[in-house]
Amino acid sequence: MANRSLFWHAIIRIHVVRLSLSTILVICLAINHSVFAQSACQNDVFGHSGIMIDRTAETANEAQRLSLQEAHKSALALVTNRLLLDGQNLPFDVAPESLVELVHIRTETSLPSRYIAEIDICFSPDQMRALFREADLEWAEV
Repeated sequence: MANRSLFWHAIIRIHVVRLSLSTILVICLAINHSVFAQSACQNDVFGHSGIMIDRTAETANEAQRLSLQEAHKSALALVTNRLLLDGQNLPFDVAPESLVELVHIRTETSLPSRYIAEIDICFSPDQMRALFREADLEWAEV
């Protein structure tokens, strides 16, 4: 009888240890996902996260190209509005693509004439600062 009791006690311990390891694994995965779900940009001030794209065109490639151009422009406008002091704007046209350091595609779906995605766009901090200096603009990185 004592052997049977010890046997079941050992089985229960094994399951508790497995449950604890499983719990730890789930917590680690959740933390890992939340860290990577934040933003792909090393310096969030110079990027915009979670841009939703849904565009149709003749082909999916054309829809992707057009939507990425549009996303670059809107992300640059958001970032410059965030960084530049009130009332300041870039005094000249800038090709946003030339300032892009990284485009991180979170999700993507291509259909025959449609492109759907969620992306992060990160601009190069050094190039953005150089652009602001060239235009004699004041900015704050907060």
